[in-house]
Amino acid sequence: MSDQLEILLESNSGIAQAELLAGRLEEAFQKSIPIIIDGSAITRVDTSVLQLLYSFCAAMKETGVSVSWKEPSDELCQAADNLGVKTLLGLPF
Repeated sequence: MSDQLEILLESNSGIAQAELLAGRLEEAFQKSIPIIIDGSAITRVDTSVLQLLYSFCAAMKETGVSVSWKEPSDELCQAADNLGVKTLLGLPF
């Protein structure tokens, strides 16, 4: 088993992708290993996806498992900032 897992977010992370992402995040949560979320490809992200990511990050924090970001796109950071969850997600400024 690897000592960390990387999750790649789709460039168009909309509500249509939210269900699939929810399943991937649940699997990652069950593994209880450090997670790296690659947000480099994001060109559009819906509130539903940001809510999922927020819930996931909060749950991981409660269990003491780290979540980090790999090259989050400007669009991802801006959308998270607009929603007021940028700091809560641990995204860079």
